Amino acid sequence: MERRTSSRARCLFGGFVAFNQGKATVDCQIRNLSTDGALLSFAKGALVPDRFDLQVAQLGAPVRAKVLWRTDNRCGVAFGEVAATAKRSPLDLAGRLAAYQAPVDGLRARST
Repeated sequence: MERRTSSRARCLFGGFVAFNQGKATVDCQIRNLSTDGALLSFAKGALVPDRFDLQVAQLGAPVRAKVLWRTDNRCGVAFGEVAATAKRSPLDLAGRLAAYQAPVDGLRARST
């Protein structure tokens, strides 16, 4: 059963998670993305907390993320508020995600 409220677009962005007040970071890859969450993958053995700031260069401002599920090297996260260190609004993040989603939707429409 699909529980997501918005569709996710496949992508391959590099980023990192920051925690412990930004003193610790772990590199990650963003495999799919929506305005509500993402699928992240990590190097084997990487440990990340249940809540952290996710920084993705293509999206600009860091966003708070909460882990919903995890496996050895992947986790699904839901986005919360924009991180306290950010200078952008949540609407800005939503607009950037929508801009990335539009070309993907166009390609899907042509392939069906």
